[in-house]
Amino acid sequence: MNRINHSIIVLFLISTIILSVGVPSHAGEARGVTDDTIKLGVIVDLTGPIAVNTIPYLEAARNYFRYINEEGGINGRKVKLIVEDDRYSIPMAIAAFKKLLYKDEVIAILGPAGTSQTVALSSQIDKLKVPTMTLSISRVWKEKKYIFIIALPYEDGLRATIDYIANDFKGKGTKIGFTTFDNDYGKNGLAAARKQAKLYDIEIYNEVLSPGAIDATSQVLNLKRDNIKYVIAHQEIGSCVALLRSARKYGYDPAFFGGYAASFDETVKLAGKSANKFIGVHYINSWYDDSPGMATVREIAEKYQPGKGMRNKFYTEGWASAMVYSKAMKQAGKELNHETMLDCLEGFRDFNTKGLCPPITFKKGDHIGGKHCRFFKADVDKGLLVPLTGWKEPKGMD
Repeated sequence: MNRINHSIIVLFLISTIILSVGVPSHAGEARGVTDDTIKLGVIVDLTGPIAVNTIPYLEAARNYFRYINEEGGINGRKVKLIVEDDRYSIPMAIAAFKKLLYKDEVIAILGPAGTSQTVALSSQIDKLKVPTMTLSISRVWKEKKYIFIIALPYEDGLRATIDYIANDFKGKGTKIGFTTFDNDYGKNGLAAARKQAKLYDIEIYNEVLSPGAIDATSQVLNLKRDNIKYVIAHQEIGSCVALLRSARKYGYDPAFFGGYAASFDETVKLAGKSANKFIGVHYINSWYDDSPGMATVREIAEKYQPGKGMRNKFYTEGWASAMVYSKAMKQAGKELNHETMLDCLEGFRDFNTKGLCPPITFKKGDHIGGKHCRFFKADVDKGLLVPLTGWKEPKGMD
């Protein structure tokens, strides 16, 4: 047995032991709900490699529920957020989950941010009946009873990107570079990209980076050697910036397409001129979009944190996720508990966020909320990603 397989087995056994004790309950009380309070857990990376992505998500959730509480709460109950830092680490995500469920007894969870972290927790989430709005926007959660995502999965965003390269960039029959992590997020994305690429006789060439990488010299030189003209960066902001900067340093000038975790204004700001040919795909609208929903988000963000200015798409996702939970908890009424909350979530049909993202629909057996994404191009002078297309649905969506 190799070292990697042994580590996975040990991790699985540890997580099973840690999470094997049932959640305490009190007769006559719903978990996380009292007459005047709703306790909601949050698991995000606050001090690890993707904190730049997830801190804005938490910030938005805090601002949203602060606003709701000031308006009287949810059916007279104030929402209390209890936050845990998992540092984008599986053991710390398990520890955070354990605390939130066994000690704090929260009704539901926002997060975790990582696919691997959510995979490690998924069986216990279902066993302990914890509505969970993961930031791992993946197809693997489609049929999980208690796990939800508000958007088109990243696998399908990558499929839409392959469609876009093949059709709009005339890339059929070519070779596409694909840079990503050696974890579930990366492997799931790579598999989806390769499946879609077969529709267009496209070959995928994979290069691996680490989250938070600050240099991508070897990856860039390999891609340049093979004369690859299109590269999909399925990674977070930091390592994507390293990839773009390394490409400029070595005179490599392909069209770069950012996956969900890289498609933020910060990528353009940090990469500067290196982002000149960068295009991002995402399920969240631009901060400057002229819609009622974005106008409200901007107004309340300025009210609570004046002068801070633009927030990234993770902030808007945090706001939209909080909206979804708030709506479900409100619909559950005075009888709110984890099961009535689940029933209300599964009753969502074309929930309108007023422009933050496409309409959200959940139902039994399908907890994927969105069906569309759109493309944004880098405006290097302004340090922004600006809309390039309308909302698109990938070819072959089920």
